[in-house]
Amino acid sequence: MTESGPDSVPSYRARRTAFERERWYLLDRPGLRVREAGRGERLIPYHSMRGVFLMRTPTRYIRDLYRCRIRLADGARLLLSNQHYLGLGRFEDRGAEYAAFVRALHRRLQGHKAVFEQGLGPVAYWAMWGLGLSLGLLLAIVLLAGALNGDFLLLFGALIGFLPLGSLVYLFLKRNRPRPYRPDAIPPELLPADN
Repeated sequence: MTESGPDSVPSYRARRTAFERERWYLLDRPGLRVREAGRGERLIPYHSMRGVFLMRTPTRYIRDLYRCRIRLADGARLLLSNQHYLGLGRFEDRGAEYAAFVRALHRRLQGHKAVFEQGLGPVAYWAMWGLGLSLGLLLAIVLLAGALNGDFLLLFGALIGFLPLGSLVYLFLKRNRPRPYRPDAIPPELLPADN
């Protein structure tokens, strides 16, 4: 992220996966410029940005994985992450640059008609609820079958499996519930900590 003088342009460089090239995002006056090697440059005016969605989605291997999804007027989406792909199983955390860029993007979008939300999108969120409820129903059937047959080992095993899995699903759904925030008050848990 570079933003030192009055004419400087906030920028961020990252490569999310092995299947895409490194992209350079620049917050210029007319809009967001996206540069990709071999593909040239694309200008996205700020007024065509309909929404910014922030979320923290830790994985087993990357605990601090933050994402910013920008929804455009034509339905397209841009996805930025604080993790830069280096090679097979290797990522570089660019959290400080990512956080500074996302804050600058929010400042540029103030006054435009973009919505600012945290968590999963509504469809993904309710799909996760459906999956969680389906698993809960399946477990209830296994518990009932174990109780009716007097198979206490099955009953005990189902309970031992349900408690940690159920609590993880609940915490995931609680943390990733879609809800709005103000662009001048980004919730701190949605951006990497300043180091």
